[in-house]
Amino acid sequence: MDLGLERCREVLGRLADGARTWPLITVAGTNGKGSCVAFMEQALLALGRRPGAFTSPHLERYNERIRIAGAEVSDRQLVEVFFAIDQARAGVSLTYFEFSTLAAIELFSREQVDIGLLEVGLGGRLDASNVIDADIAVVTSLALDHQDWLGESLAEIAGEKAGIFRAGKPAICGEPEPPASLLQVAAGLPASLLLRERDFCFRWHGESSGTWFCEGPGWRFEELPLPPVCSTPILSNIACAIAALQLLRPAPATGERRWSAALATAIRQGTPPGRFQVFPGDVRWIVDVAHNAAAFEHLAGNLARQPGCRDGRNVLVLGMLADKDAAALAPLAALVDCWYAVSTGGERGLAAEVLAERLRGLLGDAVACLPQVEQACAAAAREARPGDRIVVTGSFTVAGPALAWLRGQTSAQAVD
Repeated sequence: MDLGLERCREVLGRLADGARTWPLITVAGTNGKGSCVAFMEQALLALGRRPGAFTSPHLERYNERIRIAGAEVSDRQLVEVFFAIDQARAGVSLTYFEFSTLAAIELFSREQVDIGLLEVGLGGRLDASNVIDADIAVVTSLALDHQDWLGESLAEIAGEKAGIFRAGKPAICGEPEPPASLLQVAAGLPASLLLRERDFCFRWHGESSGTWFCEGPGWRFEELPLPPVCSTPILSNIACAIAALQLLRPAPATGERRWSAALATAIRQGTPPGRFQVFPGDVRWIVDVAHNAAAFEHLAGNLARQPGCRDGRNVLVLGMLADKDAAALAPLAALVDCWYAVSTGGERGLAAEVLAERLRGLLGDAVACLPQVEQACAAAAREARPGDRIVVTGSFTVAGPALAWLRGQTSAQAVD
């Protein structure tokens, strides 16, 4: 990791062929960034538009990171654009993420997208995604995470994420009362800042109501369907996305009825994989990419709201990166009956045995410490009883292999 924009700007300047023709929405935030981008992507597709979307990290295939008109880019497209970037950089050092971001931007132009959607990787101000100016900037949520890079306080983190704001351009924040640092960045540019509850809002009356509404300056959508998994943070992410789309108005001639239909389609289809993804059966599996305190609290709330949440045992398959705070698992402690520790790889990886030691006082002794996610999933499946729930979480690097393993199990059962 090497935060800074100078290298990217230099290489992008060599790649760029004329002025950018497509508007851009850039999305930052501690949690909910990928979900916000996915919702906007699905809504734009339902409106007949051709969006380009860049999200990270991927779960199973690198191609997941860049999508054109709803489809993952091909290996050939990636190889061609990587070669072009390698030629253009002429010895300039680029990180893995910088290469990825430049590839997305270049492919958006090559494939003539209508609208670009960029998810920030880390922070905002110095993130590679900030190398081009956003026409609309979104900050979905603010919580402590990546303190080694972004600062120890919420104020410092908010200031970094507000670095994607641009002078004279709209900015959206899903936090009703963000730290003063974010407000100061917006005022200093100045940027036109829309805050949830002050400038736009949503209301729902619990899952039994079946619908919710969202409104902002000059627009209101009523009787929207609830998403498959519903909570205040999820609806807040969707509300931020709706506010951004209404500011951009990518289909100004489209009637309100068509807008409402497009938003309803996006709500039903726009949840990315690995976000409280449920696999039903006698033993229910849930895969979630939660990896910080706010996300684990959200996961615990979703688990507690599920019907029959205490009919069986809650079995946890958990792996975390070394720089994550193990104490962030506290919201899950009262729900977890037993758990399996799994190792994560790479420079930031954490051995299962070390994770088990860190969490002994919080979750108790791990049933087993295993080097691979697939082994932990298989071990949990062997010991599970009907009515149990197996929850796999802690990192994208854990959720991805778990999803692949679960699909393999489903395929094998279909063949049998």
